[in-house]
Amino acid sequence: MSASCDKQEAETGYGTRKPVAFTTKIEGHSLARAAGTQWGNDDIGIYMIKSGETLSSTSELAGNKKYHTNSTGNFTATTGNEILIPTDDSKVDFIAYYPYTGTVDNHTYKVDVSNQSSQEAIDLLWSDNAKNKGKDDSSISLTFTRPLVKLVFHVKPETAGTSLDGLAATISGTKTLADFSLATGQLTVESGSAALIAVPYTHLPLPTMRIV
Repeated sequence: MSASCDKQEAETGYGTRKPVAFTTKIEGHSLARAAGTQWGNDDIGIYMIKSGETLSSTSELAGNKKYHTNSTGNFTATTGNEILIPTDDSKVDFIAYYPYTGTVDNHTYKVDVSNQSSQEAIDLLWSDNAKNKGKDDSSISLTFTRPLVKLVFHVKPETAGTSLDGLAATISGTKTLADFSLATGQLTVESGSAALIAVPYTHLPLPTMRIV
């Protein structure tokens, strides 16, 4: 008589697994985002890959899992998206991004900043700092960086007391589309350009407009 087992379980130790949770920070800020100073009811996508390898179809152990926070910066899995870490001696790395989308082809995130009206939707964040994690790491800290740049205009009238109501600012000939590689963190800008209209932002003492 003979017996067999799943090859992937044998290689990765996935016969026994335990769930993992994630804490977050954004480089240069505690919880800052383009649209505010804190996470809100936000979702991120997380990949778990074999340690030391580049994100790909062969290295991926858990793909684009949806995790949620309700403003604390601590992310937990949504239903059916829990990531289970191996409990043998194998090691894994994590890659994460924000904002979450359910459609990521070839590990490429489609960037489109042509519509600035909801900056939460275009405030792209990416993390690849969590490496060489294993069975003793039930809580993983993700450090996010910003691949895009926020441009802020501070506006004041030349004559004191002059109203700035109705003021608008537009940048012409701006690249608005790009492919972002979740594997490498590189942006590939597409051809074509458009005019960007700055979004009024009232949380600063001077009238302020911004573009991501």
